[in-house]
Amino acid sequence: MKNVNGLIAFWSDIEHSYTDQYRLWHNSEHIPERISIPGFVTGQRYESVNGGRRFFMFYETSSPSVLTSEPYLKALNNPTPWTLEALKHFKNPLRNLYTKLVDVDKEQPTQCLVATRFSCSQPENLKQLQAHFTAVNRFRLFELDKNGTAVKTQERAIYGEQPDTQSYLILMDVDTFDTLILHTLEEQLKTLESYDVDIALYSLEFKLSAHY
Repeated sequence: MKNVNGLIAFWSDIEHSYTDQYRLWHNSEHIPERISIPGFVTGQRYESVNGGRRFFMFYETSSPSVLTSEPYLKALNNPTPWTLEALKHFKNPLRNLYTKLVDVDKEQPTQCLVATRFSCSQPENLKQLQAHFTAVNRFRLFELDKNGTAVKTQERAIYGEQPDTQSYLILMDVDTFDTLILHTLEEQLKTLESYDVDIALYSLEFKLSAHY
């Protein structure tokens, strides 16, 4: 999706006893509510296969400005009763806003995702990373929007403060979790003097697109 340049990413564990209710809330209320906001394009949720927090949720937006728009902030500051309840069961939450730097998409949908957060000592060379991953179905590189991420909202007050986070995010859509791809990713990040590297593998659970 070449016209999608903003991303809201949310990683979290969920209290085990609330998992079924969480999925029901997320599928039937929260994702539909979010993608009804102007500028929101898709909402999706993945479950961890290896590493990371159990669930990875993200929303693609038409531009980074949507992430701090009045309609979106209004939703964040006026959570529904079900959202108020659900957010109390989030554990170890991490929510970041990003601006997209690179997107190479073969438009071949997959169920598997490699999500990698990291910081880098050579950010000027990051856009060259994609050349090493021509076999993947989609390669996206994002940069953290620190100011947007730090905005205080009513929802943030419920699930709490979060730790400092890495400056970059790579999402790779793949057919399978090929160990060669993972090895190449690790080696390339080392070459760029990356640090605080967090690589996790996820499988798609749910996806919904806006209809404009």
